[in-house]
Amino acid sequence: MILTGRQLMKLREEYARNVVEHMTRREMHCYLIQVIYNDVSVADGEELKKKLIERFGEKAYDDIVEEITTSTSNKPHPAIAELTID
Repeated sequence: MILTGRQLMKLREEYARNVVEHMTRREMHCYLIQVIYNDVSVADGEELKKKLIERFGEKAYDDIVEEITTSTSNKPHPAIAELTID
């Protein structure tokens, strides 16, 4: 069966809805983190700084940078690590 453009669009929507409805809460959380990460994965430091400050404010940016630069752990967020190691 060959689907029309509109039918194919509806099939994609149904596929996406079904995938989400069959995910656990943890899977949804991990997947969403990965999607947001991908949005900034090629951003340079200045672009990422601008996004963070626009969304969360300068103090949040400063706190995040402080945590990153003083942390002794190089481990990625568990959701990122879980989805990128396969």
